[in-house]
Amino acid sequence: MFSRFAILAAAVLVSTAAQAETFKPLTGTFTIRWINNDATNPITLKEVNGKITGTYKSDSDKAMCNVTGLREQGGALWQGTIICPSWTIELDGASTPNGRMSAGKYFAYGDAPGAFVMTRGK
Repeated sequence: MFSRFAILAAAVLVSTAAQAETFKPLTGTFTIRWINNDATNPITLKEVNGKITGTYKSDSDKAMCNVTGLREQGGALWQGTIICPSWTIELDGASTPNGRMSAGKYFAYGDAPGAFVMTRGK
């Protein structure tokens, strides 16, 4: 049977390991690739304290669209919305620890699902 000390020590080790894996902010200029049609678009993001803001350039109408979102503090998972004049895209993503790449799913126009990959430029 485990002693209370052993259980406490294991809990501290797991907690420390989880804290060691911190994720860099989603900040920079990215290329977002829409897997369903293999189109790409530029997207610029800035993350501060889990709040994501930015801009997205639409290829269909060349509009500059606002981006808003949230990310669990220091974690991989994030959600965002691209808000253009006549449509929106809802994003659910997960990023790599270095913040250079994210992937996930989206819903465009309210009912068109798909997948995306987003990579940060150098």
